[in-house]
Amino acid sequence: MYETQNGRFTFRVAFRHVEGDRGLAIHVFGPTSDSQEEEVLRFDCFEKDPHYHLAWSYRNDPFIRIDAGDPFGWALSKLAGDIQTLLQAASSLPMSEGEISDLESTLSSIERQGRVIASDAERRSG
Repeated sequence: MYETQNGRFTFRVAFRHVEGDRGLAIHVFGPTSDSQEEEVLRFDCFEKDPHYHLAWSYRNDPFIRIDAGDPFGWALSKLAGDIQTLLQAASSLPMSEGEISDLESTLSSIERQGRVIASDAERRSG
């Protein structure tokens, strides 16, 4: 698992095994509109059924399927391009200008560490 901070937001990437599926997961924890820190976004970049969740830890919304050959890369691009829209849909507070300006560096480190984590998981299972 790898974890990094971007202002008020914590990003965590880990390799998960869930109900016969597996893959990297990106967890984003941040402040909600009622000032609680929650898991506001989660991208399950699984091999068989990649998807993401909005407001995972505090709402019961259905997940949204990811239709991409590289779900991890897709998730990183989605976060880079649509983070404010995603946070709003998850009833999270938006990122500040400073947090947005640091996002590229944060996502770059998540990509780098995530690829290492996935490679290690493959090596252990293979």
